[in-house]
Amino acid sequence: AGDAAAGFSAAGRTGSAASNAPLGRTGTAANGQLCLLDAKRAQNLAIALRKVTVPTEELSEVLRYMHLNHPVTPDELEHLRDNVLPSLMESPELVHYEGPSEALRTLEQQLLPLARIPRLKTRLQILLFSKTVPLVHVALRSRVQGLKEACAQVRGSGALRRVFGTVLRVGNYLNHGVDAPDGGGGVEVRGFAIESLLKLRDFRASHGSEVSALHCVALHMLPVDASLPVQLRKELGSVIGTGDASAGGPSLAAGGIADLRDAVASFQREVAVVQGEIEQFPECYGIEGDSQDGPGPLATLERLVEDVRELGRGLEASFGEAVLAAWRLLEYFGERHRPGIPAGAAEAPGGLGDEAYKAIENFFGTLREFTTSFEDCWRDVKEQPKKFRIDTAGGPLGAGGPLGTPGAGY
Repeated sequence: AGDAAAGFSAAGRTGSAASNAPLGRTGTAANGQLCLLDAKRAQNLAIALRKVTVPTEELSEVLRYMHLNHPVTPDELEHLRDNVLPSLMESPELVHYEGPSEALRTLEQQLLPLARIPRLKTRLQILLFSKTVPLVHVALRSRVQGLKEACAQVRGSGALRRVFGTVLRVGNYLNHGVDAPDGGGGVEVRGFAIESLLKLRDFRASHGSEVSALHCVALHMLPVDASLPVQLRKELGSVIGTGDASAGGPSLAAGGIADLRDAVASFQREVAVVQGEIEQFPECYGIEGDSQDGPGPLATLERLVEDVRELGRGLEASFGEAVLAAWRLLEYFGERHRPGIPAGAAEAPGGLGDEAYKAIENFFGTLREFTTSFEDCWRDVKEQPKKFRIDTAGGPLGAGGPLGTPGAGY
């Protein structure tokens, strides 16, 4: 049990930490039993053991044979790691004890079976990892899928296209004094930068006016499509964040793509730890044959590595597809040329890095912020019709101005 000094020992059943000898100094108790833990450490461990429901003999078998399907919970394993392990690491008398367990106080007897298992600390970490793999995988896959859905929603949203059409007309007038693209003596506007959408909130009809260009967009669309904001929010659910944010997808649309990449990579690194254990310490897991409940520990670890690596490869491939789809979306909206991102980066393996991730995050963040601002302006226009009457909206953006009849042409 050479590694046990850096390892961990677990506990018995709830309430079983009560000792039949005083929790006093190390030495021999009045009843002749050995006390290997000092008073303070023994008291702390006794308290920690009360939250453990699995008998230590059973836990020792779980960790000896690496029974990954045992129902011990991740919370219990984390409790053992955080609240029992530190004290035991500082108790070499117990870790290296080789005498009969009957000679020990009850508290030490409970801890001894696990203290004698080699590579105990790492075994615990691997068992905890195996318990969290399904949840982590589902969460990461949901976040990746959220990015894919956000891309598809932006491309397919009819409501967003209608809003952008009106934004283009307003922008043409603000920049060139024309309504139709071909109505300004050769002036033609083919599009606008997504980042410029937020400027519509700040452009006012006149100095001191509360009517913004974005209010004008709402003014012209409200008469022909009263439910537009509802439809927009429905069609852009993964972008705006109308779903369950705990699933990861909606929140991802606003940022965190680099964090997602790191999380996917970390998923694979955990597998490397298990593989390293197999390669460096096979003798510690080399129990002859299989246990009654399944294969031996080495075979179990090898299977765990194989299964998690397959899941990790799937995550990496799916993440790559999602990021490429997002970058194609930016290209679709004319965001192709970005400082720090070389031409053709999307085609090169690993070519899209932090700069591209930031550009994607900003793109979706801008769309979400714009949509929220558009909803606010729509509400202003709808709830305060007198204040936002088109004929008081300020000069050329009002009714009869170059934008013509509200909703025409859409």
